[in-house]
Amino acid sequence: MTDEELRDLQERVSVIREMVGRSGWIYAMDRVAHQINIFQNQIILGKAKDHQQYKEWVAYTDGLSFILQLPDKVQSELDRELARREEEGES
Repeated sequence: MTDEELRDLQERVSVIREMVGRSGWIYAMDRVAHQINIFQNQIILGKAKDHQQYKEWVAYTDGLSFILQLPDKVQSELDRELARREEEGES
């Protein structure tokens, strides 16, 4: 990762942390979790009318799950990069 990419990632992590710290985020993520639950239940119960709808529902739940995990994912990415740079500096 270049220095410019690191600065961009640090900025994104900062913005996401700020966003997650707001009460609206909690309500939004509760709704996302609710939607995931609804679609997963429909998938498990075999309610999709055809294979195409099944794939759409799975993709939709995957996308929603990605949103739920995004704050942790970007923080982990930043932590790994900073640790890598620290190790390189010690070498």
